[in-house]
Amino acid sequence: MFDKLKNKTILLTGGTGFFGKVLSNYFLNLNSLHNLNLKLVLTARSKIDDNRVEFIAHDIRKPLITDKKIDFIIHAATPVANDASSADHLLEVIINGTQNVLNFAHENKVTRLINISSGAVYGTQPKELSKLSESYSSKVSVYEPSNVYGSGKRIAENLVTTFCRQQALSYLTLRCFAFSGEYLPLDAQFAIGNFVRDAKNDGVIKIKGDGSAVRSYLDSSDMAEWILAALLSDETDKTYNLGSEHEVTILQLAEIIASLIPGTKIEVENKLSANIKTNRYIPDVGKIMNELGVTQKVSLKHSIEKMIKFES
Repeated sequence: MFDKLKNKTILLTGGTGFFGKVLSNYFLNLNSLHNLNLKLVLTARSKIDDNRVEFIAHDIRKPLITDKKIDFIIHAATPVANDASSADHLLEVIINGTQNVLNFAHENKVTRLINISSGAVYGTQPKELSKLSESYSSKVSVYEPSNVYGSGKRIAENLVTTFCRQQALSYLTLRCFAFSGEYLPLDAQFAIGNFVRDAKNDGVIKIKGDGSAVRSYLDSSDMAEWILAALLSDETDKTYNLGSEHEVTILQLAEIIASLIPGTKIEVENKLSANIKTNRYIPDVGKIMNELGVTQKVSLKHSIEKMIKFES
């Protein structure tokens, strides 16, 4: 299976982000284990100190220029969903950045592109819908101000689809949901990371809502395997959800973390109420499992154990 990677070069945008760290570590391990002579080129605005990869200092909003021969691109450069920057800045990074990557791919005859998108493109998940499938059509306008990130990702997906079809460029789009495990930031907007941080540092997990919101988490190592499967697949011109179907409430999540860090207390800001709509964010991943042959190998509990022990 790994023969497709032998003597190849992968360009990974967003090299210092969560995806960048997970994927670069994963591919470097594959390189070592299977003697692939695989080269990694990482782009990011901040410096990467790792002599095992080639680094290009680059702002994704500007055209990328390099004389390096690139075979595959994994486009993962995107600000976090609740970035403090303005909506204009967020859209500029997502949309202009994607167009710059597409132009580079065409000009440099790249053979395969993996576009990292987001489940945010679906908008708010209806309460009566247990899982979001790729065929679900959200009624949220691309101009909806409350979901600028998701709107930007929808536009970027359209850019990728249109451009790749016109230029006969092989591609897949992966709509990513929530993750756990190694490299996940503990000081960003991710509840699971914040819970682990607070339990380790303060011994208290504070739930701002009522704890009834429903989420699911895919371990970072499973995420990397699924992205590799997408990269090596013969499938093209398709979109897949990437995440876990094993749902858990935020309160249950806090209880799992508390059980793994003895002495941790849980404080719920609002009591459970039948009048509060349950906030769901659960993908249907049947399509990617059936067509790419991937499975979820790491349980949520084990993934959290890895988070607790991991030091980036």
